[in-house]
Amino acid sequence: MGLRRMFVLFFLGLYTCLSVEGNGKSQEVVIKELLAAVQRQEQLYLALENTLQGLQQDVANLKTSSRAVDDPPTKTMTKLNGLLRTLRNRRDIEEPTSDSSQQSEVENLLATYSQLQPFLSLLRGPPGPPGRDGRDGRDGRSLYGPVEEDGVNRGIRGPPGPPGKSGPRGPPGPPGPSGNVGNIGLTRTQPAPEIVTVRTNGTTGGSIYIRWGDDECPASAELVYSGVIGGGSYAHKGSGANYLCMPEEPIYDETVSGVSPNGGRLYGGEYNTHSFGPTSHLADHDPPCAVCRITARTTVMMVPARNVCPESWTREYYGYLMSSHYNHEGRSEFICVDRFAKTRPGTRVSQIGALLYNVEGMCVDNGGLPCDPYVNGNELTCAVCTI
Repeated sequence: MGLRRMFVLFFLGLYTCLSVEGNGKSQEVVIKELLAAVQRQEQLYLALENTLQGLQQDVANLKTSSRAVDDPPTKTMTKLNGLLRTLRNRRDIEEPTSDSSQQSEVENLLATYSQLQPFLSLLRGPPGPPGRDGRDGRDGRSLYGPVEEDGVNRGIRGPPGPPGKSGPRGPPGPPGPSGNVGNIGLTRTQPAPEIVTVRTNGTTGGSIYIRWGDDECPASAELVYSGVIGGGSYAHKGSGANYLCMPEEPIYDETVSGVSPNGGRLYGGEYNTHSFGPTSHLADHDPPCAVCRITARTTVMMVPARNVCPESWTREYYGYLMSSHYNHEGRSEFICVDRFAKTRPGTRVSQIGALLYNVEGMCVDNGGLPCDPYVNGNELTCAVCTI
């Protein structure tokens, strides 16, 4: 019998001697009851000891896993003692359910166990050696974001903000390269001259215009070819309505001799300017023309009713606005004939073909050109401009 059991029997013997004198039981009966009580008391003690060992193991596990233990050792023992008291109050351990005398006996034994509690604490061994230091924990996570390389904690990146307002308009960039030459649109009174691209002197590009009434080009342009003005007859309702600069040397393909009644007809031009002094010397002569090319400028415009060009434009030539007669069958376009127009030598013969007349501005009420500054009946000027 171990030391623990000797202590238990010693105190139970004292208790039994006191009890025998009061209840008149025989010594043999009392001894049997004591043995049974010791067995039950030992079972209860073993259960309590196992519970205490389990709690001690839990504490050791907590230390091993580096989990913090909030209560100091004294508080932990207080909790263990409280658990022992709880187990002592559990009367379902070895507690009979049918015999009231056995229940009373258990209560007496529990009271005896309460008296033995100070002695049971002597059975607890000495404190063990201190445990080893725990391993270092991992770095904690900052609530304010990671620390940058410069040691500054700039916080956790937030969600994207709303789009900002558009900034001010920047300065204009450098001008781009010039584009391809386009066709000129029509004005109210004058179709634009035909713009074509030609190859001369090994270069391409630039602009083309026709200088009506002259077979030479200004110094700023190069001559593509020269010729004579041609167009439909003033008396015909059909054929073309525009004037052409006909080359001096045509090239034919297949032809049929003779004049066909089925087809268009093109006649040579002729000045019919008898009634206007500045151009009367041109009357009945054939007007020449020249096709001119400029490379530095790409846009051509004929300005009617003015003999100067808009600002920043270059004037190629200027003169008078001419067309067919207003009352003739055949219509024509308005062209700008050079102010110092020439004639083809030896052509002062009336051919009655594509006639050219000075154009007068008609200023009338309820329609027409606006009077003042336009003057009714005044011959209109013109200018050919490039940029």
